[in-house]
Amino acid sequence: MPFSLDCIVDGEVRVIIVHGYLDIESGKILRTKVESLLAKGTRKIIFDLSDVPLISSGSLGELIDIVSKTLSISDLKICFFGLTNTVRACFRSVGMTLYAQLAEDRSEALSIVRS
Repeated sequence: MPFSLDCIVDGEVRVIIVHGYLDIESGKILRTKVESLLAKGTRKIIFDLSDVPLISSGSLGELIDIVSKTLSISDLKICFFGLTNTVRACFRSVGMTLYAQLAEDRSEALSIVRS
């Protein structure tokens, strides 16, 4: 499944919808997109990974870089939803859930970043 992403606006929240396998190259594209949003002042981002069957270790590194920005940007809120069991296990194994929350669906993710 080829990689692509869409970004939609829901009020002050940016919803990044990711499609396809996440490898190191697509992870870099995703990180660049997030950095662009942050530069424009976005502070609430949710990621829809429901169309991501698998992620590589390289893309995990890129996602860790994205999530680590919560350490230096105090008002940044990030949430992921739609994770497969495999992706969820990968997130937990590398400590992603220490700095970003996981939600079951978009509604819950929006509630998390808006709180």
